[in-house]
Amino acid sequence: MKTLGVLTSGGDAQGMNPALRAVVRTSTEHDCRVVGINKRCDGIFGVTCEELGGRCKRMYTPEGVDEARRRLAELGIQGLVVRFGGDGSLPGALELSR
Repeated sequence: MKTLGVLTSGGDAQGMNPALRAVVRTSTEHDCRVVGINKRCDGIFGVTCEELGGRCKRMYTPEGVDEARRRLAELGIQGLVVRFGGDGSLPGALELSR
């Protein structure tokens, strides 16, 4: 298998984020591409898919953080809820809040 599609269908459940993370990490370690399908099963029928990978490298640079701030402002987003994660999510959210 070279490409794996991932979608969630239904309501939120405990452990969804860690489970998806495990799928992506394990798949990429085995040279398998992972495509996230948005909007539940409806995403299969539309163009609402994107390749999933590791952490967002752009958030580790000052330029990336500035770009993220600009994009959030363009969208009119005044607050951002970041999933309660660990080493990747919280430092990025902290930089955005500064």
